[in-house]
Amino acid sequence: MTIEDLAAMTQRGFVEIKKNMATKEDLASMEKRLKTDITDLKKQLSAILSALDKTAKDYLDYSEEKIMRDAEIARLKKWVQQIAKEVGVKLE
Repeated sequence: MTIEDLAAMTQRGFVEIKKNMATKEDLASMEKRLKTDITDLKKQLSAILSALDKTAKDYLDYSEEKIMRDAEIARLKKWVQQIAKEVGVKLE
């Protein structure tokens, strides 16, 4: 094997590597796609966070209504017991 053979092999290797390398245009196109993807992801994240905020508010409203309803039921039970005691009816 001569120096010329090694030089030719090296040259073929560089040619093969160059065929697989990205060009400036490839990189610019990829950068544009990535920016678009990031923008889309930000929009999706914003929509998800808005939906989560609404769900949290709905749950908070439900919890407050449940507390008020439970207090009203307890108050009604107390009145029923008082009425039953006044009329002489034993509740089980």
